[in-house]
Amino acid sequence: LEGLPSGVSFIGGSRLKPTDPELPVVEAIARGVAKREWASRCGGDSELLNAVSRGVFAATGRKNVSAIIRRDEVPSMEAIEGKADVIEIVDSFPAHKLLMYENSKAMIALPGGVGTMDEVWELACLMQTGKAPPMPLLLMELPGEDYWHNYDAFVREQLLARGLISPEDLSLYKIFDSPREGVDWVKSYYSTYHSIRHVRGRLVIR
Repeated sequence: LEGLPSGVSFIGGSRLKPTDPELPVVEAIARGVAKREWASRCGGDSELLNAVSRGVFAATGRKNVSAIIRRDEVPSMEAIEGKADVIEIVDSFPAHKLLMYENSKAMIALPGGVGTMDEVWELACLMQTGKAPPMPLLLMELPGEDYWHNYDAFVREQLLARGLISPEDLSLYKIFDSPREGVDWVKSYYSTYHSIRHVRGRLVIR
């Protein structure tokens, strides 16, 4: 993890197209993140990385983006170097996910496919079981759409209703539908939470 700055991680589908409506929203979020001097990180050489890079550069004139890419996804180093200032090449999905979670201030998830859902469920599970420190897990919904609201309905109507999770587990994630709301939520979260650790057998939350 040396050289990988703490930051906000963005995840989403690898099949995003340049004209998809999610991308301008991602750019706006990345601008807000950069204005608060947080780094951004993104997995895969995709339209998502392009949008994050554009947003960060528009806010600061610098890239300040970490790209975490599996070796089998790398098209060419030259193509990636124009979008990120820190590039981590990994050999496996587990290593990719570890670097996306470790030292992250927050995870922002776009609507995506199986890989995106896997990462969302895994981070929620790691936080639920205390295997990962608490962080905002933000699910980006476009206004008028219901991708993540349907996810939330499934969690409530199936998992919670059957007693498979606890009511407090609903706080593991938050759905938002505007760039400002997402960025403000991260800021608000860290205005009251600093860190968590064990000291002499006790769990200490600052």
